[in-house]
Amino acid sequence: MFEKRLFSLVPQATPYIMASVLFKWIALMANITVMWVLARILGGIVTDGLSAALAVDALAQAASPLAAAIIARAASIYLAQRAGDRAAFEAVRRVRSLVYDKLTALGPSYTETVPTAEAVQTSVEGATQLQVYFGGYLPQLFFAGLAPITLFVLLVGQAGLPAALLLACVPVIPVSIMMVMRNAKKIGAEYWGSYVDLGGMFLEAVQGLTTLKVYQADRSWHERINAESERFRTATMRLLVMQLRSICVMDLVV
Repeated sequence: MFEKRLFSLVPQATPYIMASVLFKWIALMANITVMWVLARILGGIVTDGLSAALAVDALAQAASPLAAAIIARAASIYLAQRAGDRAAFEAVRRVRSLVYDKLTALGPSYTETVPTAEAVQTSVEGATQLQVYFGGYLPQLFFAGLAPITLFVLLVGQAGLPAALLLACVPVIPVSIMMVMRNAKKIGAEYWGSYVDLGGMFLEAVQGLTTLKVYQADRSWHERINAESERFRTATMRLLVMQLRSICVMDLVV
């Protein structure tokens, strides 16, 4: 549901996300081709007892397909990354355009609806965060569903039980992601709230610096900003710890 709403907001990024998934799938197929050719050669050496000369001859015959598959894999990985970068660029540009159009529609009195600090942070830091989401997460999410099906179709004729087990373990990945996201949502909200509060406080202090100096209240504001900065640092460290734990959980699942 959330991904559907994002696609409706940033339709320009959809073709690039699909292109990134396609190139990732091509890279997977090229990698499978390399492994299949090498397995055939090694299988001939082990089971058929090929001599060293025959093994070298078989490897020489397979050199062209191997080289083509390796080149295709490298090119596909590069193109997938470029397509992901383009999707991220379109998403960031679209979000910043929406924020600007909203502020323009509100007019000079936009501060009564949206604080200046929040508008700046949303269009800068908030939009930048979408780069990882559109450029990396969404393409990998769709590819993670496509890759197991592809492997199952290719392996089911050769090894039915391992292929079925691999396919049955696919739901473990989204389930583990959902478990991690339940904790990440709370920590992320705390991080963003602290970030917005600190930015708003700093902007307010800069705008009213002359008044603070006149009434000699700059020291108290300095202490308040230091305390909020420490709160933001703590929230950032919690977010980084959560991300590290998420990576460890995903590595364990894989």
